Amino acid sequence: MVEKKAPPPKKPVVTPLPSPASGDVIVNTRVLGAESGVYYRVQITANRSAFDARSLYSQAGVDQEVFVEEHGDFYKYTAGSFTSYDQAVRYRDQLETNPEIEGAFVVSYKDGKRIPIPPNQ
Repeated sequence: MVEKKAPPPKKPVVTPLPSPASGDVIVNTRVLGAESGVYYRVQITANRSAFDARSLYSQAGVDQEVFVEEHGDFYKYTAGSFTSYDQAVRYRDQLETNPEIEGAFVVSYKDGKRIPIPPNQ
């Protein structure tokens, strides 16, 4: 008798909030605008040179628009917008299954400014 294996459990789909864009564009990638309150995003990469992340990551299957922000000498690329840290972690885990993405991590913001992740997270 052949034993049937149960299908693996489906990962929950995480639906981020819409992210505001500032209206500016850097190399075909919209610049992240400010949201109010505390929220979380997933940083995919950072580069010293800007690149067309919008096209690259949409072709790679990233399901949310990737935004760019200038931070010091770097262009930082983030996706998703979440009201809870746990939602952002689930989205990061979902992104990490993509072979084009390695080392993604959660970042937090308050009223459009990047802040350290609160210690209770």
